Amino acid sequence: MTDREKILYPSTERVAQLREIECFTIRDERGTMRFFNDRDEALLPPYLRDLRKEAAVSVSSLKKVIISSSSEAVAEKCAKYLVDNEAWLMAERELEKIESDPYGIYDEDICEDGYSVCDHSLCCVSMRGSAKAGEIPVNIYSKLLDDISSDAILYEGLSKGSVDIDTKIFAILAKGAEYTFIWITPDMVGESWVTDLRMRHGFDLFAIGDVPDTYYDEVLSKLIEDGGFVLDEGLDVRGVVRVVRKLRGGAFAEEDLKWMIGYAGGRCNETRSGKKLLTRDAFDIAAISKKNALSRLEEMPGLSEVKTLVMEQVALLKEAKRNDKLSDIHSNMLFFGNPGTGKTTCGKLLSEIMADKGISNPCFIEASRADIIGQFVGSTAQKTASLFERARGGVLFVDEAGFFLNTDSGGFVNEAIKEFVRFMEAYPDVTVIFAMYKSEADLFLQLDAGLSSRISAMIEFRDYTDKELSDIFEYMVRAKGYKSGAGAGERAINYIESIRGEKNFGNAREVRKIVESSVIAHAVRIMDADEKCRDVNTITFSDVKRGIERIRHSPKKKEFGFAYTAKNQYSYA
Repeated sequence: MTDREKILYPSTERVAQLREIECFTIRDERGTMRFFNDRDEALLPPYLRDLRKEAAVSVSSLKKVIISSSSEAVAEKCAKYLVDNEAWLMAERELEKIESDPYGIYDEDICEDGYSVCDHSLCCVSMRGSAKAGEIPVNIYSKLLDDISSDAILYEGLSKGSVDIDTKIFAILAKGAEYTFIWITPDMVGESWVTDLRMRHGFDLFAIGDVPDTYYDEVLSKLIEDGGFVLDEGLDVRGVVRVVRKLRGGAFAEEDLKWMIGYAGGRCNETRSGKKLLTRDAFDIAAISKKNALSRLEEMPGLSEVKTLVMEQVALLKEAKRNDKLSDIHSNMLFFGNPGTGKTTCGKLLSEIMADKGISNPCFIEASRADIIGQFVGSTAQKTASLFERARGGVLFVDEAGFFLNTDSGGFVNEAIKEFVRFMEAYPDVTVIFAMYKSEADLFLQLDAGLSSRISAMIEFRDYTDKELSDIFEYMVRAKGYKSGAGAGERAINYIESIRGEKNFGNAREVRKIVESSVIAHAVRIMDADEKCRDVNTITFSDVKRGIERIRHSPKKKEFGFAYTAKNQYSYA
C-alpha cells in the first residue's frame, strides 16, 4: 500500500496493525486430558468460568467463535484460552460420554490426533473504524489479511452500524484461518450479520459476563500482600483498581494491576510495620482518589450553568447508548469562553464522567494546532487520522480551536476542517470537543455546513464574578493543603479587580498565579522563622501581599502569536 492509499483509506491502514499473543500449548494428550479433569474451577477467573460453561453446551469444534464481552482484554484471554485448551474442552465432552455409555470409551479413543493441540500464536487484528460507502474496494481487506500467517486470529473492533461491515466479514471468512474468533460488545449480539455467521457459517456465540470489581479487588489485595506492601492512609484497594481500570479502559486486565504495583513498589521509600508503604506519590497518579469525577465537578466553584448543560449532555448520550433509535445523535461539543474559565478542566472531567457512566472509555487526547496542521499536502489528513485513532472510544479535545478560522494562510487549514468533518462522521465513538473564544464560535460553525450538524451542544463558559473568584481562591488554597488566613482572600480579589480590564485577563488562571506565588512567599517566611512564630498551614495576608508583589515585578513574557481581527484575518499580536 502506498502512502497515498493510506491517506485515502485510513481504515484499511488500521487493519494491518496487529499483535501476536503467545499461546502455551500442551502436546501430551493423555496428560492434557488428566490435567483438565483435575483443574479446580474455583481457581479460574470469572470470565473463564463463564467461557467453560458456554463451551460445555457447544457441539462445534470451538474453532469459530464470536465472543461477546464489554472488555477487549477479556475477549483476548478467552480466545487464548480456547486455543490453549481445545484438547481439554473436547476431552471433557468425551468423559461425559463415558459416564452415559454402558460400554465406555477407551483412553486411546479420547487421545487420537483429532484432540491434539498444535503450536499457535493468537494474532489480534484491529478492524476498527468505518469508511464511507464506496470508499474501500471490496477486496482491500482480503489483500491486507493475506499477509497474516497465523492460523489463530482474533478480530477486534467490528463496530455497530459500520457501513463496510459486509466487506470486513467477507474478508474474515475468505481468510479461512483454522481458529477464527470475533470480539463484539454485548449490544451487537442482535445484529443481522452475527445471526448470519451463526446460522450459515457455524459460529458459536459465547456471552461473557462483566467481571465483578470484587475479583480485581482480590487480585490487587493478593499482589499487595505477596509483595510485602501496605497502602497509605487515604488509599484503598477499590480506589486503586477503579483508577487503573479507567486509565486502561477496555484493555484493562490483571496484568495492569501487577504492573502498577511493581511500578509503585519501585518508587516507595517509606515503611510501616515492617512493610513498604505505597503512597499516592509512589503510584504517581493524581486521580487516585475516593472522589469520582462528578463529585469533583460539583465541588468546583461557579460554572453552575456549565454543570447543568454538561450533565444534560451526559444523560442524553447515555440514553442514546441504550436506545438504538437515537443512534443519529452526535456527541461532539463546542466549549467557548475567555481564557481561564475552566474549559480544559471541564473537558477532562467530562471524559471521566462519561467513562464512569459507561458511555465511553476514559481516553482523553488533547490536541493543538501543531498536532493537526501538517507541513505538506496530505500530512494533515494523516495527523487527523492518528488523533482520531488514539482517541477511539474517548474524548478528543482541540484546544484554542480558533486557528481553524485562519483559512487565508493556505490550503492546510481548509484541509484540516474537511478532515475533521469527515472523521467526525467516520468515528462516531470519538467525542470531539472544540474549545475557543466566544467571538470565534459562530464564525467557526460557518466554516463548513457539516460542523454545525455534527456538534450537538454549544456550552458557554462565562467570566467568573468576584465572588466566584474568591471561592476559587479558597478552593485552590485548600487543594494545596493550606487554609486561608484573615484578609488573605480579600487581598487577592482586590488585586484581581485591578487587572480585570487588562488584555488577556485570565480569570481563574490569575487566581492560580496568586496562590502559587503566595505559597512561595509563605515558604520563605517560615524557612528561618522561630518555631513559635511559624504558622505552617496558613496562607496569611502578608503571604498574599508578597505574592502579588512578586507577580508585579516578574518580567512580562512578550506575547507573540496571532490575534483574530474583525476582517476575518489574523494579525501579529
